[in-house]
Amino acid sequence: MPVRDFWSYAMSDLQSNATRGVLAEYLVARAVRATGPRIEWDAYDVAAPDGTTIEVKASGYSQAWERRSEPSIRFGGLPGRPGKQSWHADTATMEAGFVADVYVFAVHTTTSADPYDGLDISAWQFYVLRGDDVAATGQSSMQLTTVVRLGGVPVAWHELADAIAAARPAAPVNAVVEVSPARVGHLPGCPHKGDADRSRWGRVLRPGAWRDLCNGSTVVTDDPTMIEGLTAKAACKDCVARS
Repeated sequence: MPVRDFWSYAMSDLQSNATRGVLAEYLVARAVRATGPRIEWDAYDVAAPDGTTIEVKASGYSQAWERRSEPSIRFGGLPGRPGKQSWHADTATMEAGFVADVYVFAVHTTTSADPYDGLDISAWQFYVLRGDDVAATGQSSMQLTTVVRLGGVPVAWHELADAIAAARPAAPVNAVVEVSPARVGHLPGCPHKGDADRSRWGRVLRPGAWRDLCNGSTVVTDDPTMIEGLTAKAACKDCVARS
């Protein structure tokens, strides 16, 4: 059976909430030039080429069903209470902690009185917040007014990549951790106190390793091209300062 027949049956209504959410993820992925297919149930929706992890939430003023009044814009599925766990597709495990570097709140602005075109990117507005700022609220859902109060400003699709780059932390969740023989973790680009001999160094490729190290956990090198099994017990203070 042709894929287009399935699409026509299941996902041709771009106004439905479920499909609109996937479409918003696609628009964000295109904006940051992400590659690869969408991974269902991963800990974040989009991974930018620079390693920035992005969670996308979508809403709109127009719905697929008839409404008597315009809805208030609300986004669900936020981190909520501390200690929430997320599924990581890379490790096939549930891991505690907040994952995405950046949250993008996408709003389709067409009202019920106007024709709906989900692919008209001029009808979308995007609000970008740091993931830490969203997690700090402790909320599992959030109104658009709260997003604005936290510093979110509407940007057009062609401005979205720059807004995400400005909001992301200096060291994204997916940042590689380089571990010295002294068992100190560094970010790539750190001068490492002039240590030019990397034959005894290792690297941690696991997503979230730098965040975990900064939060007091140890991390173990897993790059097979370097020393494996080397445990980093502390993070370089210079790297922490620039992250």
